[in-house]
Amino acid sequence: MNYNSEKKRVIVFHEYGEPKHYVGLSMLIKNNSWETEKYIEFSPIKLFVKAILSKQYAKALKALYDLVFIIFCYLFPFVLRGRIAVIGIAPLDAKLLFMRRVLSKCIIVYHSSWLYWDGTKYPKNNIFFKKATEECWRGFLTRDVSSFATVTDKVALEIQDNFNISEQKFTVVYHAFDEKIFTCHSIEVVDIPSVIYAGRLVESKGIDLILKLAQLHPSIRFEFAGQGPLEGIIREKAKVLSNIVCHGFISKPEQLARVFNRSQIVVLPSQRTETWEELFGIALIEAMACGCVPITTDHYGPSVIFDNSELLHHCFDEQSFYNNADQAINTLFSNPEKLRHYRQLAIDSATRFNLLSISKAWEQVISNALHNSEQS
Repeated sequence: MNYNSEKKRVIVFHEYGEPKHYVGLSMLIKNNSWETEKYIEFSPIKLFVKAILSKQYAKALKALYDLVFIIFCYLFPFVLRGRIAVIGIAPLDAKLLFMRRVLSKCIIVYHSSWLYWDGTKYPKNNIFFKKATEECWRGFLTRDVSSFATVTDKVALEIQDNFNISEQKFTVVYHAFDEKIFTCHSIEVVDIPSVIYAGRLVESKGIDLILKLAQLHPSIRFEFAGQGPLEGIIREKAKVLSNIVCHGFISKPEQLARVFNRSQIVVLPSQRTETWEELFGIALIEAMACGCVPITTDHYGPSVIFDNSELLHHCFDEQSFYNNADQAINTLFSNPEKLRHYRQLAIDSATRFNLLSISKAWEQVISNALHNSEQS
C-alpha cells in the first residue's frame, strides 16, 4: 500500500491520554506526512476537576476542549467519517456505551494490553448497566473494530479465543522508547552504586519493598522518579536515610534518561491486585536501554520483555522478591564483570522495542484497519 498517496487522519482516544504509548504510531504519522494526530481523553470531567484542584490550568483547558469535542462528535458523529480512530479503553468500561456512537463513522483500531478476556477478571465492574455494557462490548469487538493492536501475543490470543475473531485482524504492537533519548553512555563507569525506580508511586508497585532494600543497603543510592500517593512517605524516609533520593515526577525525557544513566539497576517489584498486574512497563525498557539491569517480580509484562534471556534470572515471584533482590544487588555490585555483562544484555534486549521496530508494527495495524474496513 502506498501510504503517501493520501494523507491519513488519525485520532487517539484514551482514558488518561498517555502519549508514550503511541510514540511508534507518531513516528509512522510523521514519516508519512499524514495529518497530525489528536489525543482526546474520554474522562474529561474527572481530569478537569483534578486539574483545577491542583491548579494545572493548561490541563484544565485541555480537558474542557476534550469534553466539547466528544459531545460534538456524539451529536454529529459524521464529522469523524473516514478518520482512523485508535482507542485504548479498559475492558467492560461502561463509557463505551457513549463512545461507541462517537466512533460510529470511524475506522476503528482497538489498542489493549489487558490479559484476561474470559469474563473472570476485568478491571471495570459495572453493577448497573452490566448486561447492556457486555452486549455493547461484544458488538464493538466483533463488528465495529477493524484492527486490533495488542501489546502482547497473549492479549491477542485471549480476545480471539473468547470472541471468535479472526487472527488476521491482530497485530502485536509493543510499547516503544525513543533510542535517540534513552541510550547508554557507558557500562564501565560506576561512580556511585545506584538503584532506580520510575513509575507511579503506589502500593501495588512494591514501593515498601524498595524502601526496605534501601534501608538494608545504606552505601547504595536508591532513587525514585514518579508521582503518586506514596510520594510523601518516600520524602519522609529520605529525611532519615541519606541514600534515598526522591525526584518526583520528571516531565522531560532527557532528564529522566540522565537519571537512568547514572544508575546501574532498575527495580520493579509490582504486586498483583484483583484488577491489575504489570503488563508492560515503558519505564522499564527505557531504563534498560540506558544500561540498567532489571530486577522485577514475575509478572507477565517483564517476562515478555526479557524474552527467555538471562535477564529472567532476576525475575522473582512476589513472595521471594525481597530476599532474592537483596542477593542480586549484592552479587551485581560486588562483581563488576557480571554487572557489565547484565547491563549489556539489558541494552540488547531493549533494542526490540525501539521506535523503528514498533513503527513498522503500527504500519501493519493501519494497513489491516483500512483493508478490513473496505471489506465490511
